[in-house]
Amino acid sequence: MSILRLTLQEFASIASTVKHTPALRDTFLLPEEIGFLTKLKAYPPTPEELDNKINCWTERLYIANYVANDYAENGDNILVKRLTSANLEGPLLHLQELHKTLTSLRYNLYTNSGASFASETDRNKLNYLISFLEKLKTTADTF
Repeated sequence: MSILRLTLQEFASIASTVKHTPALRDTFLLPEEIGFLTKLKAYPPTPEELDNKINCWTERLYIANYVANDYAENGDNILVKRLTSANLEGPLLHLQELHKTLTSLRYNLYTNSGASFASETDRNKLNYLISFLEKLKTTADTF
């Protein structure tokens, strides 16, 4: 399996695009997350809390992609530096480019044996956003 390490700039663009595209921002939380936050009386999150959730998810995917790449190349000697919120501010992507980037990332997170370097929750959110973008693609003329 060939692993492509997405750049920090690409992850920054993912985070920025999700944060600044109303349709993506509004669908970022999975239904089970909304249910959990509702039970805690923490739904809806403030704009700052939602930005933080988007940044944290993006950073976890960055770490998973980094580890997947280094694992393929270096085995056990893996060191990943943490990101700051400033690292996750980048140019916005066109929705087609975001879809392509997220689809490539999803592929990169798996080993040849099917194991994943991302958590089930993060993979579910990634799949959810990819599916949402695919639905937009079929219903929107400007995708």
